[in-house]
Amino acid sequence: MKVADYLDHFKSLSYPALFGEGVTKALSNIEAGFGDVNTREVIYETALSSDERSLDFSVRVDTTAMPFHEYWLEFDAESFMEAVPENPCRFVDSGQVRPETAAENEIFYAEALPFLCPGQEGDRFKALLPMLRRVVSALAGRSNGLFQAGAMNDRNEEDRLRIFTLELPPEEAVPYLKELSYGGDTAHLQAVITALSPFLENDEMILDFDIFPDHISEKAGINFGIKDFSAEGLQDFLNAMALQGMCLPEKIPAAVSWFDAGASFIRYDISHFKYSVATDRKDLLKAYFRQQEIPSVIIPKW
Repeated sequence: MKVADYLDHFKSLSYPALFGEGVTKALSNIEAGFGDVNTREVIYETALSSDERSLDFSVRVDTTAMPFHEYWLEFDAESFMEAVPENPCRFVDSGQVRPETAAENEIFYAEALPFLCPGQEGDRFKALLPMLRRVVSALAGRSNGLFQAGAMNDRNEEDRLRIFTLELPPEEAVPYLKELSYGGDTAHLQAVITALSPFLENDEMILDFDIFPDHISEKAGINFGIKDFSAEGLQDFLNAMALQGMCLPEKIPAAVSWFDAGASFIRYDISHFKYSVATDRKDLLKAYFRQQEIPSVIIPKW
């Protein structure tokens, strides 16, 4: 299916508690520039803990021509509200980057990182490599390695890369960040992790943060699935978050009803959640609402 197919179905629905009318209409700019891109899934990312009704839109692209199996294009709302976006954020599958494969990691960095920022290769990545190596090395005994690396191109954040770990136990998150000289509020971060822990799918989480040449960001994200993704399980999780001030109650019914919007060829679900902490703004709980292609079943002729 093409991006335009998903957007056409999305436009037939209405979720005013989650997505504002203006940003929904502006998705036509993405369709104009990227509507013909083939994809098996797209994601609508929005906050559940604030009254903002914006969204970021992401597209998965599978590939056999690169040293990774897939990459994602992400369009921040600001980039497509007024015009066709030109340089979306890019994220590459980085599962082959592991603490014990340092030599192979260097080959991956050399081939994959320039793809993230077309036309901005060279010194940008050379300056970040020492910190990237440190981030990966510190995962030894905690996680198998990296999940993704990304560049926030449409935000003009040219001095950093976004890094996602693979799954790690919640009790390892704060010690890991401390080993990287994390400058954020670790006590607050630990309190958030404690609140989320009863719901974490497989009792695991994925951390994301930005790396700079000499430090990592104070902004950090806790990415996770929940143990029960049924409508009832989702309702219970969001109700628990609302009781702790981590989700707006008025957004819960719309989030739960997303699962009912599927068609014979598109599945509607939630990819994951992200709880983001930062020192310069309020925490955010985000949901990643997904549309996924349902493959056609072809009955063979005998």
